[in-house]
Amino acid sequence: MLQDVGAFLGTPNANPGRLDLLTCVTMHTAFPLLMGSQQLSPGAVAMVVLAGCVFLSVSLAVYGRIAERVRAGQGKVKTEGFAIPDLLVILVLGSWMGAAATQTFLHDEAVREISVRDLVSSAVLFAMIAGGLIAFLKYRNVPAFALFGLRDQAFWPVVGKAAGYLAAAYPPVLLCNVLMQMTLGEEAKKQAIMDYFVDAVEHWNRGSMIATAVIGVCIAPVLEETIFRGYFYGTLRRHFGPLVGIVVNASLFAAIHGNLLGLPALFVLAVCLTLAYEATGTLFVPMAMHAAFNGITLGLTFLGAELQR
Repeated sequence: MLQDVGAFLGTPNANPGRLDLLTCVTMHTAFPLLMGSQQLSPGAVAMVVLAGCVFLSVSLAVYGRIAERVRAGQGKVKTEGFAIPDLLVILVLGSWMGAAATQTFLHDEAVREISVRDLVSSAVLFAMIAGGLIAFLKYRNVPAFALFGLRDQAFWPVVGKAAGYLAAAYPPVLLCNVLMQMTLGEEAKKQAIMDYFVDAVEHWNRGSMIATAVIGVCIAPVLEETIFRGYFYGTLRRHFGPLVGIVVNASLFAAIHGNLLGLPALFVLAVCLTLAYEATGTLFVPMAMHAAFNGITLGLTFLGAELQR
């Protein structure tokens, strides 16, 4: 359900030759800048590239430092309650998710029309999975909420940490999308749900817009972080170490979105979410990051669609 930033790359009917708010919002400017646009002077292009390099360096420093602490055994994620039965659950769920993602990619990301019913059905499915995992832990007397660091957390510190780590995650995420867009060119396709959202904005379908926003910003982040960072990563970290846990949970997270354009960016985002979880010890931080990321993406997509109406 996560809305990736690839959704506002290559927006239909956009005019790439116009350097205005729309092209900035949709990232169309990234490609002319990289390729040497006539819209900007060489000096301006150099400044933009330099700024990008600085932001990327800061991002790598922030997450590199967290990764180093995790490697040294100083991560804050709790894993004591996870056991062999959890590995078996992950094997089943992971195989199912992998098979579903493979089918999507083998069928060339065939885009079909989706509806509010599809969105709700997807949310209900993930709610059942997340609820089942928490129930499975509680059945074995494992305190799931304490395990995920969801107790006794102050609101504003969580918000502040989430904002900082999300800001640091954006440079590599956007870079991945730029490189994938350049690589795929006209073959690049957005997630179907983003086409659905743009269409809802263009036809001012309030019900569809609200449903997409509520599910994408309020529901999906909570459910997906519980499943991937909370349960999958916690289990894999305990039995195989943090590196395996990060790679596997990030790979599955990126794959289930079924979008080739957003695949590397979603993988990088998932790595950042996992490291933020390690840095803080509470799942509230990646949940807030995820929600803000989705909200920003939908907000920029809404603005871009409105400017084209």
